Order: sequence, then structure tokens, then C-alpha cells
Amino acid sequence: MDIKQVVNIICLIAGICILIFASLIGLRVLSGIPSSKAIVLFILGGIVVIWSLVSMLRK
Repeated sequence: MDIKQVVNIICLIAGICILIFASLIGLRVLSGIPSSKAIVLFILGGIVVIWSLVSMLRK
């Protein structure tokens, strides 16, 4: 396993965590953050996950 695969796995995990955090905000579980901010986090998390998956497949 080389460094690029490790970075892609870390980015994939970070993207999934961003999506989970955004869903918690969207469901209003976290009361301090307005739910309108969730859409930005969904977009950011989606971009990170898609980027890491594409990078893993390209080798």
C-alpha cells in the first residue's frame, strides 16, 4: 500500500464523516447550527467522497 492509497482512504473517511455531520445538522440534532448550512456540507462531503473514489479507481 503506497502513500496515495492511504491519502485516498483518509479522504474517503473524512468525506463520509462530513456527510454524517451534514445529516445531523439537516435533521436538527445539533441545535447551535442553522439547518440551511447542511446543503453546503452535503456538497463538500459529496465532492470529497467522489474525488477519493475516482482517485482510488485510477491508480
